[in-house]
Amino acid sequence: MAEHELPSLAPGQCPACGAPGVMTVFNGTLPLASGTRTVGVSNLRGEQCAICEEVFLDCDSQSRFLAVADDLVLQAGNSIG
Repeated sequence: MAEHELPSLAPGQCPACGAPGVMTVFNGTLPLASGTRTVGVSNLRGEQCAICEEVFLDCDSQSRFLAVADDLVLQAGNSIG
């Protein structure tokens, strides 16, 4: 099996836009939308790019965010029929 060389990021480099040294601490709320309904998921933690504003959540926050997303999609499906 051939070994692959994966690109590495410099410390503080944004994985989304590639800008160097721009990652800052993120503590806040992110919106989730499904159909006409939007909810905010609060108390999230991670890092945010100061240039492109992309947010990268820590593992716990990502799990909570995805659980809310799943619930929102299920609620939207149940309201359709």
